Order: sequence, then structure tokens, then C-alpha cells
Amino acid sequence: MITFTIAADSSISPAQICAEIFDVDRWSGFKGYGPLPGIAKVTMKSPANSIIGTEFYVENTDGSKHKETVQSLNAGKCLIMKMSDFSSPIKNIATHFIERWDFADTNSGYRINRTLELYPKNAFAALPLWLISWLLKKAIARHTHQIANPQQA
Repeated sequence: MITFTIAADSSISPAQICAEIFDVDRWSGFKGYGPLPGIAKVTMKSPANSIIGTEFYVENTDGSKHKETVQSLNAGKCLIMKMSDFSSPIKNIATHFIERWDFADTNSGYRINRTLELYPKNAFAALPLWLISWLLKKAIARHTHQIANPQQA
């Protein structure tokens, strides 16, 4: 497993951030980094009477696709999503990613800790996945700070 965490201070409440995550029109704000594509389009499918299990079908700017599924939501505290069903080339090197958003109150607002766990398919896939994780970390950092402080974006 490859893991990294991005932290940001925010004036935006966890409830507002979660509402933005569930607004598929906002996902195109993820611009990628270098050769790592941004998000072009997202559709959402929600199960009846539950946020858990909500699926986001993501199409990236390079035409690649994946699915993100809400695994857990503790309102205002934590949101966990699983990324899976990757198209090439990621499907060849990763089984899934876990993205975790943790929120905490601070004296001046809120603290966001956004953690990604990337699971390589095998030992040979770990190196290319590690290289991709470096780009993904840069993209996630930019995106997290953009969400946390939209007035500075």
C-alpha cells in the first residue's frame, strides 16, 4: 500500500465541503497535475434512503474512467470513499484506492486531513503506482487547498 495525507486549514465547514463533494458539477474543479488528468464529467447513482453506497462514475479529461463509492460518512467528522473499476492504464497496476476526509474544529475554523491509500496489484506494480502517487499527491494538495479556501482560488 502507498499512502499520503494532505492537510489544510479551512474556513469552510465540513458540512459545506461534504455538500460540494455530493455536487457532481463541482468535481470538474479537480484539474489533475502534469500528465495526471483532471475530471471532465461525473454522474451519480444513489441507493434509496442512504448516502452509504452512493456511486460516482468519473470520466477524466483523458477519457479514462473509474468509480468512487461512499463507504462511510460520519457527518462533520469523516467521509470515506473507495475508488475502483479503473480503466487503463491504472487498472493494470492498482486494485483500488481509499480516500478518507477527516475534519476537526480549530480555533480559527476547521482542519481537513485528506488521506489516500493506493493498493498496487502486485509488487511489480508498486513502482509505477508510486510514481503516479507523486503526481496524485500534488493534484490532491492543490485541490484540497482550493476547496478549503475558495476565496484564494
